[in-house]
Amino acid sequence: MRELNIVAVGSSPLIAAEIQGLLQEILGKFFTVDTATTDSLQKATSDTFYICANTQGKKLQSVIPQEQLFIWELHPTTRFFLDIAKIPAGSDVYVFNNLLPYTELLAKECQSLGIDNLNFHPLAYMKMPHNEICAELNKARYIIGVECMLGQEALLSEQFRDAVQPDTKIIPGHRSATIQCVSQLLAAIAEFYLAKFDGASDTKGNREILEQVINTLKDAANRAVTSRLGANAPLPTFEETLSDGSLAEHKSMLAYLAQKLAHLSIK
Repeated sequence: MRELNIVAVGSSPLIAAEIQGLLQEILGKFFTVDTATTDSLQKATSDTFYICANTQGKKLQSVIPQEQLFIWELHPTTRFFLDIAKIPAGSDVYVFNNLLPYTELLAKECQSLGIDNLNFHPLAYMKMPHNEICAELNKARYIIGVECMLGQEALLSEQFRDAVQPDTKIIPGHRSATIQCVSQLLAAIAEFYLAKFDGASDTKGNREILEQVINTLKDAANRAVTSRLGANAPLPTFEETLSDGSLAEHKSMLAYLAQKLAHLSIK
């Protein structure tokens, strides 16, 4: 039986690595998560799920079949927006990212949360001239953006760090996926293994693999909730897997999980 491959796809290696980290945080160690950039993908590989942020979804839909592509809504945590809300009204806030669409999306998200008294300026360093980016950074007193974009790989890299003033306040946003998006992926993983084990013989090895999948999905569902709502959030409750159960019982449990997770994925 072939294993399921999981690939985190981003507009740049930085974003791909960010999504990879989110997947590993949720799925644990059972799956190996590889990375790819949007432009590097020419066709889909069988037995592979691809996960991307919603800004890359439209482009990847022309390359990856619908059943293999999972478009995640990624949002910064509440702390990020609380920090932005403390910026004095009327201030100029620079949104730093590699591409323009997410700078606009992040500004709109702030405004939708009532942070509409700031002047947001997009800085898309892959789409704007270098000297223009540096000139804007030089006068910026507040810079916000995705966490991975505001570190030494981008904003504080040799390319831009000298343009950032010492007293500039940098506010990074750690992103997480919505519970619905994660649940859709987990339900698909459950369905994938149900199909792979259709007609499989009842052996100890097969039972052990299914048990690992089931426990991984249960833990992942818990992590998906806590990553969005906090460590003290109520966790979804699933029945315990019996390690000495038959393969049929394990498949029944997996089908039950698939059903519950599919329900959680409905918006």
